[in-house]
Amino acid sequence: MVAFAIVMPRFAKALQDMNGKLFPFGFAGLLKAKKTSKDVVFYLIGVHPDYQNKGVHAVIFNEYYETFTKKGIINCYRTPN
Repeated sequence: MVAFAIVMPRFAKALQDMNGKLFPFGFAGLLKAKKTSKDVVFYLIGVHPDYQNKGVHAVIFNEYYETFTKKGIINCYRTPN
């Protein structure tokens, strides 16, 4: 494996709307946010040390850009990790 990335839909708004209550109907908001969220969060991106500084990050972000454009994703956020 040369590289990997963990990206998920942004659930912040859905979690706020749930007010901390998953049951009885809070999980439905999470499922809806999973399909309709226009924001994603990049949690972790890793590249093998032998392949760093060779453009692997650019390839990963290009593939994500093409996929997100097709799916209608507008904003991408990254975590400070």
